[in-house]
Amino acid sequence: MPDIITQIKNGDERVFEQVYKEYYARLFHYLKGYLREPEEIKDVIQNTFISLWNNRMTLSDNDSHIHSWLFTVVRNQCLNYIRDKELRLRIQSKIELHESERLRWQTQSLQSFVPESINLTELRELVNDALLEMPEQCRKIYLLSREEGLSHKEISAQLSISPKTVENQITKALRILRTKFNDYHYFLVCLIF
Repeated sequence: MPDIITQIKNGDERVFEQVYKEYYARLFHYLKGYLREPEEIKDVIQNTFISLWNNRMTLSDNDSHIHSWLFTVVRNQCLNYIRDKELRLRIQSKIELHESERLRWQTQSLQSFVPESINLTELRELVNDALLEMPEQCRKIYLLSREEGLSHKEISAQLSISPKTVENQITKALRILRTKFNDYHYFLVCLIF
């Protein structure tokens, strides 16, 4: 009768499932000391058994090593999971800080904004000039989106073009407007969006 390692190496899924059933509870109990959430523990165990199956050809031919192998890999998987989770939390924290700074800047900009300093007629002329510079389809799509309030899907259906074309044309229109409104950048953001 071949040993467990040999059977797993030969791709015997029934033996692999037996090992899974035999070690699952032990690995779960072991990981409870490191991870709080049962779903996290299940993920780490799942990754460990995936690793066992994917690396079965590199296993030692000694049955006693399956226990050591599983606990070593589950420990390493757990350490990787904790490291990745900490990294995700740090990145999320940085994103939240960046977003907070952006909102603070926008608030300050709005507070210092003096509407009287902007000549709306001049701005409307700049918009009209920018619209005239746009290719016809680009202009039509932009006006349907921004002035008539149609969604990309609605514009796509109305003009018999793909939603991706609509998106590309709006991006092109906004690029033309940004160039025209270079000196009115913040106001442009408020006006267009």
